[in-house]
Amino acid sequence: MKLAVYTSIIGMSLLSCKQNTTNGQNDTDQNNIKQNIMVSQDYPLKYTQKQDVKSILSYLQTKFYKTPSDSIFRNVIAEKFKIDIDTAFYMPSSISYLKEKYEEVGLAPFLNKSDSPILYARAYRTNKFICPLIEDSIEGFFIDGKSFEDYPRERKEILYHFNNWMFHDNKASFAYLKAKKPYTFMHMIHDYAYTGNDEYTKFILKSIGEGRHAQENVDEMAMGWVAKKKRYGVRKNVVEKIVELQPSLVFNIGMIVSDFEGYTVKSKERNQFYTYETKEQKLEDFSYLMNVLVDQGMVGILDELYNEDPMVLGLLKKHDFYGYKDLKNYSLKRYGQTPYDEEHPKPVYDMAVINDPDGYTNVRDKSGEIIFKIMDGEEFMVSKSDKKIIGEFYKEGWWFVRFKGKEGWIHNSRVKIIK
Repeated sequence: MKLAVYTSIIGMSLLSCKQNTTNGQNDTDQNNIKQNIMVSQDYPLKYTQKQDVKSILSYLQTKFYKTPSDSIFRNVIAEKFKIDIDTAFYMPSSISYLKEKYEEVGLAPFLNKSDSPILYARAYRTNKFICPLIEDSIEGFFIDGKSFEDYPRERKEILYHFNNWMFHDNKASFAYLKAKKPYTFMHMIHDYAYTGNDEYTKFILKSIGEGRHAQENVDEMAMGWVAKKKRYGVRKNVVEKIVELQPSLVFNIGMIVSDFEGYTVKSKERNQFYTYETKEQKLEDFSYLMNVLVDQGMVGILDELYNEDPMVLGLLKKHDFYGYKDLKNYSLKRYGQTPYDEEHPKPVYDMAVINDPDGYTNVRDKSGEIIFKIMDGEEFMVSKSDKKIIGEFYKEGWWFVRFKGKEGWIHNSRVKIIK
């Protein structure tokens, strides 16, 4: 879900800094940081209209809203936002060492030095309620400068139902939000990887549709800030729920794997706008996604990655596939045991089909004997690598073929490269 950047701050609008996880620069300077959240910019509660808080509390009383206990308030925010509300502190971007508690806390998923202000929901410690985002995550509850008493009834209802669902798991409030303002809580997966409620998660996954819009949503849900690791990465809990509740979106997980090279790693040349701190972080994360593809029978995407970049397979073998047995079994059975060796590279393969008017083509061994056939329409891997790579089995005018675990030679006139 895309969050809008504001160029002006009006009245009591509270803005926070969100890391650009698409480009992926990670903030590693956290030596003096107890909690990865920040209160929005320089606007603690003493600069806001305290009367609005009183008005909100009075309104909630008219709805017979039950204020959550301290433990429920603390535990729900920890579960759904991955934030310890007790240790949250206010930190203006200009004073990195200042640590001070304030009543109003911007629920940013992580701390970042970026000066680009992004709006997040806000929690109020003493009175134990949350002001949610309202219009498709674009405007904040108080962004237009009005007082709470002047808001239309629907906006007040949203605040009530959001808190009633958030802290009391109220089914009626959940139904109201789904029908009236689903974007009010859709960002819970995108920003916080929240999947603790199957009814909620299934609704969000079904609502993202298909095509490019769906891919963008899956990218943001499956790849993002991981609170436990305190870094950008694969959110395994989200991927597991996609497989369980909306398996049609596994294809979109595959598209993330196919864009393996697009996820950058910090280097001397790339000291800004990177995604991962190390190659090992990236490879371990993607090995999990590759294992999911194997389990779901979507190995074509994996084959394409291996063929385009054999080093990926070699590095996975070096790390014993990070313990993912299905990925290991498939990869070794299909591609053999030998790890990638820069001094002795293995053949690079393309996907191909036959080009033969007979409807089939013979595949031969090094002596010229027919060992199997490939039929019209069947896809196979073919290598055009030269003698230096193929070795003694190289034959001029013939290309090396792998098909269903078998290997042999096929004349290049009978091959049509499809990628």
